[in-house]
Amino acid sequence: MRHMLLLFTAITSIAYAQENSVKQFSWLEGNWKQDGKEEYEKWQAINDTMMGGISYHYAQEEHDKDETDIFYDESIRLVVRGTNCFYIPQVRGQNSGKEVEFKITSVTAKSFVAENPAHDFPKRIVYRLVGRKKLIAYIEGKTNGAYKRIEFHFTKQ
Repeated sequence: MRHMLLLFTAITSIAYAQENSVKQFSWLEGNWKQDGKEEYEKWQAINDTMMGGISYHYAQEEHDKDETDIFYDESIRLVVRGTNCFYIPQVRGQNSGKEVEFKITSVTAKSFVAENPAHDFPKRIVYRLVGRKKLIAYIEGKTNGAYKRIEFHFTKQ
């Protein structure tokens, strides 16, 4: 009986450790290009409890058409705290430069949903892997009393 209890404890500890690490989001790692645009997201695991993402685009300077610069639009952290996970973006030019925390309320092997009902817009952020190289992300919620949804389609580079 003691061996059964030890085995159960070991299995539970392994499952708990896997669920409470960013390994559950490993499908998101890599470089993603938004379909039809020169806009990108790049994701990388930092450690067991944090994954970092950046959203950026390339643009040419008006004064120098031969030079292309990278412009960072958003930095994102996926953070695991205890039994909870959070999607934490910081968008350039929004929210007075502060991060906004969205609690991840649903996770599958190829998707997650993050929500913050108190935020103005969006209230919900969804990422879903389609196949091995396609990613659909969208933000949604009410703005000015009307429902709004913006989709982003990416292909893995």
